Formats: sequence, C-alpha cells, structure tokens
Amino acid sequence: MKLHLVIYFLFLLFIVFSKEEDNKYIAYPHVKRPLLLSHRGSRYLIPENTLQAFKTMIALGTNIIEFDIRLTKDNELIVFHDATLNRTTNVNGNVKDFNLKELKELDAGYKFETLQNNFPYRNKGYKISTLREVLQEFYGKEPRELTKEDINMNIEIKDNIDEVSKLLNKELTIYKKIEEHVVIVSRYCSPLEKLYELNNKIPLAACEKQVTKFVLYNQLNNNLFNLKIGKLIFDFENSIYKVYQIPMEHSGMNFSTNSLMKDAKELNVEVHYWVINHYDKINYLIRDVKADGVITDRTDIALKVFNKLNILVKENILKDKYKDYLNLIYTPTENDEEFHTFIKYVVIGVVI
Repeated sequence: MKLHLVIYFLFLLFIVFSKEEDNKYIAYPHVKRPLLLSHRGSRYLIPENTLQAFKTMIALGTNIIEFDIRLTKDNELIVFHDATLNRTTNVNGNVKDFNLKELKELDAGYKFETLQNNFPYRNKGYKISTLREVLQEFYGKEPRELTKEDINMNIEIKDNIDEVSKLLNKELTIYKKIEEHVVIVSRYCSPLEKLYELNNKIPLAACEKQVTKFVLYNQLNNNLFNLKIGKLIFDFENSIYKVYQIPMEHSGMNFSTNSLMKDAKELNVEVHYWVINHYDKINYLIRDVKADGVITDRTDIALKVFNKLNILVKENILKDKYKDYLNLIYTPTENDEEFHTFIKYVVIGVVI
C-alpha cells in the first residue's frame, strides 16, 4: 500500500514538473493577461520607434513596448519600421543604403504632423536608435539577470535576412532570462526559424504563412456543419510559435471571435490583435473576445479601457524615472487604424 502511495506521489510530481517545463518559456510569463502592447511606442502620440516614445509609454503605464528592427548598410541593427526613410525623416532613400553614422544624423521626428498641420517634433532631438541603445537604456549596459520588474519588448524583424537573427540573438543574450521579457515576430518565416535554431528559449510570434495556416484552421473548424475540418487537415504539434498576432478581420473574414480564441487555447498559443486604436474595439476584444493582448497606437485609450474593466496594468520600475516625458505626448482627435497585408490565398487550403 505504501509503495502504491509513493508511486502515485511521484507520478503527480512528474505531471506538475512536466507542465512547468512546457510553460516555462511562454511569452511574458510574469505578466497577467490581457497584455497592452504599445505599437512603435504609440506612433499617433509621439514620433514612432524613438527612445522618447518608449520612455513616454513606459511612464504612461504600458505593459510592453513594440518596435521594429532593420539592418543598415554596415550591418547594424536599428529600430525603424519602413524600408525607406521617406515617411518619417528629413531624408529620402532606402535604409539599407545608409550606414549607421549617416542615419544618426537624421531627424526621426521631422515628418510627425498634427491635425493642425504643425510639426512640433522637428529639431527636438528625435534620433534613430540602435537595438543596442534601446536594450541598454532599459536593461543596462552591463550583463545581468532580468527580473519580473523589468520592462517587456515585442520586437519585429523587418528584413528577410537570417543575419538579422544572428545579430539579434547576440544582443539579447547578454541578459539572463531575456526569454521572459521578449517576443520576436516577423512576417517572414526564415529569420524566425533561424532564431529558433540559435535559441529555442525565446518565444516567437508566427510568421505570415503560419498565421494564414492558423486562421484557415479556425475557419474550417467552424464551418456551417461544424465538422472541425481544420483539425483533420492541419497539424500544429511541432509548431515553434507561441503567439499569433493578427487583425480583427481581413478580406471579409472575422477573426475576433470566441471560436478563434477557443482554437488558440486548445493549441496552447496566445492571440494578440493589431493595430487597435478605437475604444469600443479594444473594449470588445478584451471584454467579449477575451483576447490575450491588444497592440495599439493609442496606449492612452487602451489604458482607459483597462481601467474601466478593472484590469490592473502591472507597474514597472521605470515608470517614475520617465514621468517627465509625459509632457511630450500629442493627443490627436482621430484614431486611424492602418491596414496591413496579412493573408494570401491561392486556392482554399493552399498557402503561399
């Protein structure tokens, strides 16, 4: 009898520790859901992808700063969204044709225009930052172990170049437990697969091809006859992706549904919706759809929704440090939501 009890006890321990191992490296394990991700540092409130933007959103109270990285002509990783400099800076041209020194001379706040056709951020010190500068600003210049109090990041790789993954991994792994504070995403599969090959601890958000596969899976599972066809066609057992970041709808298909969230939970993945800037939509996603996170250009509006729903956004240790940055915020009266190319179909069930 005692032997049976010992075996049963060991079996329970095995289950507990197995579950802990399975969930050890999911996205931001120390942050309660839903997540609030500030898209490019909330690009409608302050010039996007700048250190000033990130500091301001941290002071405002965000969970996570979201930003993009690109490779320069001299193989440096910078924080920048577009392939060209035209939309946001005082110079035209392709990012890949400029070296870091040249890019550092540009004004990253030059094109930020208010609804009154003013340009309040010109010549105010808004510069293009390197990834290293961002990491060092928030995590420190010296290697250390990150804690639950440190800020979190959602980093999008904009180049379909495996070298970016190598450089990114090198920069990130200076900090112990970095895998608890970042999610890496790209529309391209190859850089994500390369990063997983280099470091399988870092959580990944799915590339465009895999997102397409997932939404097809959901659409086929929830057909007119409820036949769960998606489960017969698609296999996610060996997927390297822990997060799906998707829009609310695309090409007439609605993805902001309870059925999609149910399918995600069954696959043990999260769903973050982008780019959501309207109060009612954020409220709907959080209250009704039970989204795991929202990615927004309007952190200020999202915080109002969270407060109304009595959702406490975790305080971070840097909030007070950057409180003086709050006076930099410009508050627009419109909340445009950008359209992204997201899903491609050739024929039903075939993904390119």
